[in-house]
Amino acid sequence: MSQAVPDLANQLSASLRTNLNLSLKALNSLNSGVSEPTYSYANMLWYDTSSNILKMKPEDNAAEQWISIGYLDQSTDTFKILDDTVVTTAAGVDTDGIIGDQSTATWQAGTGTTESLVSPAKVKAAVEALAPVSLTLGSFTSLSGTSSFEFTVPTSATEINLNFVDVTYTGSTIVQLKVGGTAVTSGYYSSSGTSGAESGSTSGFYMYSFPGRIANGVMSIKKASSTIWMETHAITLNFTEANGAGRLTGAGTVDGIKFFASSFTGGQVSVSYR
Repeated sequence: MSQAVPDLANQLSASLRTNLNLSLKALNSLNSGVSEPTYSYANMLWYDTSSNILKMKPEDNAAEQWISIGYLDQSTDTFKILDDTVVTTAAGVDTDGIIGDQSTATWQAGTGTTESLVSPAKVKAAVEALAPVSLTLGSFTSLSGTSSFEFTVPTSATEINLNFVDVTYTGSTIVQLKVGGTAVTSGYYSSSGTSGAESGSTSGFYMYSFPGRIANGVMSIKKASSTIWMETHAITLNFTEANGAGRLTGAGTVDGIKFFASSFTGGQVSVSYR
């Protein structure tokens, strides 16, 4: 390690030789030391041995300002590029990103445009954060001998699917959204029908029914806004098709559904959501 005054004044030959050797050593060792050189010049190199960082003095020779170039790993004798090093074009335009990492949250957001290094773990986290939420599947429950089926879902759910297999019933069958354990009974505009026969309801999502027939199908309820839910369904009644749709406004926070009839005489039902 050596640092010296690079501007040699008039002096005796012995002193000149000593100072010249010091200056040459400083030049060959890149003015290395734990502190910056006492005298510095534009574009001067300095190896900071306290941090193992190779630095250069900027062209304006600003006081106490150095440009960090890279890290010299003395334990492995390797040169390492510093994190967040900016990649530029040959014209110095910063358009090619950075050689460095970004936070997991940045990758998960999926909106940043800065190119950079990324670990496989962060790629996985970003994919999981941006991928559609998978359906949570519920178990089928027997309806025989009951008059209603209620199921609670997380208030964060934006899609609720009612799946029913071989359901038979007497009386009318209707589905309603449930809020806080109490079914919502107003704000609906719903209709359902088959082969020119149809009916509707303003007190729930209506599903066209025919007592004694076997119903199979899916009713899907999806959140359209903070207060609006939309519904569609397609079912079979024996071998007759029935379908319909509807909407619910002013629902507020939704935490489940209620499915009921005068009496269910058979079949199973399950709920899936996300």
